[in-house]
Amino acid sequence: MKIKLRAWDKTENRMIEWDDFDDYPWLYDILSQIKYNSDSVEFLLFTGIKDKNGVEIYEGDIIFIPYNRLGHHAVVFKNGKFSATNFDIKQIEVKGNIHQNPELLK
Repeated sequence: MKIKLRAWDKTENRMIEWDDFDDYPWLYDILSQIKYNSDSVEFLLFTGIKDKNGVEIYEGDIIFIPYNRLGHHAVVFKNGKFSATNFDIKQIEVKGNIHQNPELLK
């Protein structure tokens, strides 16, 4: 699996996708220092899986699980693994992320 990530720019409140990293050379400086979180940027890891529509699922994404009474869940990386709840990958759908759509978790 290719290691991919995206970055949440805390200063400008916007997501920087993997393909856009070349436009932000300062991100490579932060990565080279092996910092996962900093004051200005938060890196979000790709889980290696896609939702039912082929959308890549990243840490911090909010997924919808149709048969679960709570519906929306945040994807988290903890203790060396990604988790949300038990789910069938063929039924989940990315609806947003914790930075741009926090209201989905309320």
